[in-house]
Amino acid sequence: MERKDIRIDFIDDDGIAYGKQTTRVENPDDPEQYVLVERRIAILPGGLVFDAPYGAPH
Repeated sequence: MERKDIRIDFIDDDGIAYGKQTTRVENPDDPEQYVLVERRIAILPGGLVFDAPYGAPH
């Protein structure tokens, strides 16, 4: 099972939100074992989520 959480850190003047997305990825054979994967993201006003470019505000 995979679970994602998004935390918004900053919204710029153009309405683009910047933050982090943390994904919990469980071992299919043992759900008690998991890893957390974190990535910087940007979210456009229309809802498109993508990896934040290098040097993006944080």
